[in-house]
Amino acid sequence: HNLIPKIDKHSTFFFPLFDDELFAPILQISSSLRKEGISCEINLESKQKFGKQLALAEKKGYRYILILGTEELKQNHI
Repeated sequence: HNLIPKIDKHSTFFFPLFDDELFAPILQISSSLRKEGISCEINLESKQKFGKQLALAEKKGYRYILILGTEELKQNHI
């Protein structure tokens, strides 16, 4: 179905933050992506509603949003 996009060095990612406890794992993932030359931004306001975080990402022009919640972290999936 071609649902997974081709990721290259011109891709940029936005990480919404749902819980302060997820900051460290998100920071680790974004650091790994940056080492590969892929730009990332982490929203630092975990208290902000998900819809507002998505609106912010859209306003900034991000095409890709990587969502990491507690369940995804337990399953080692983004």
